[in-house]
Amino acid sequence: MIISKAAARTKLEFPQTQLKKWESSVPTEAKKFHRYRHRLLSQIDKLLSGKLPFVKKTYVEALETEYTKINSIVADLTAFFEKKKQLENDITQCQQRKFSQGDQKLRYWLIEHCNKWQKQLSKLGINSLLESELNADEAELTVIQKEFMLYDKAVHLFQKANDILATLNSGIETAQLETKLPLFKQRLLENNPDERWLEELEALVSPLIPLLAKAQEIAAEPTTADNRNTKLAQETIIEMEPVLPKTEEISIDNPALMIRQWFLSKAHLPVMRDYTHPRLDELSLNHTAPQQNLAKQEQSSFRSPKIIPVDLKTESHTISHSSPKIIPVDLKSENYRNSDSSTKIVFVDLKS
Repeated sequence: MIISKAAARTKLEFPQTQLKKWESSVPTEAKKFHRYRHRLLSQIDKLLSGKLPFVKKTYVEALETEYTKINSIVADLTAFFEKKKQLENDITQCQQRKFSQGDQKLRYWLIEHCNKWQKQLSKLGINSLLESELNADEAELTVIQKEFMLYDKAVHLFQKANDILATLNSGIETAQLETKLPLFKQRLLENNPDERWLEELEALVSPLIPLLAKAQEIAAEPTTADNRNTKLAQETIIEMEPVLPKTEEISIDNPALMIRQWFLSKAHLPVMRDYTHPRLDELSLNHTAPQQNLAKQEQSSFRSPKIIPVDLKTESHTISHSSPKIIPVDLKSENYRNSDSSTKIVFVDLKS
């Protein structure tokens, strides 16, 4: 019995699309699955691209049956490889575990077992296509996972015991663990760990874990306090920094403003008061001070007595009570001596 190619295309078009999609969605490690998928996809492509208008119905039904069989395992096969990948990552991390200098023999022992598990895992899922084949691989994966978890827990517990002895001082609490730990290590290397080994060592370690946590907390307290003090000091420095007022832009041609800005930026200095200095009017950082300003400053630094012309023949002098002391002076007189140091004003007889 034959059917039209259009009817065959309707039946096989969706399987054709799925087979192409599985090329990327199913891990390439599933080699047997991909060989079967590729062969089935080639048969469908050849059938639908042929020139004959009719095809055998039995051949189309056989292709549909093959697709149904492979489709039933896709979800379980994908989940299996995800589980396998996670276990491989866990084994790799365990293989990179750090050991003390005195436990290098234990490190090599663990690496040897990790390599064994990685090699076993690399063979699983490659030739799984039927459900029975995949179930066998899953059972072997479960055995490897349980064994790995047992070894990983044993190594973790042994290192925990080492940390306790290294942190806590020798005493009554740690005496039993300190005595028996080398024996546990020997049993671990010679006979591999089992549930009894874990139970016995855990019975010694568990009572000491609170003491270890307390010792680690005490050891971390100074560091925490130092960090807290450092942070507080930094916050204090930030708060003490002066906030500069927003003023006009500083120009090199305005030295007075530049000096004022400098004073404002120094919070520990007294507040600068406004003042006018003759040298600041023409001060420039690019030139020396004008000679006339320097001359003015030199003259102003020496204050000579104020001389007021007075006619000494005039007997009446009107002087207010706030005036400084006045002494008439006759320049012709040789007997005059100015013994009063408080004299501020001197009258000079210009007619003499």
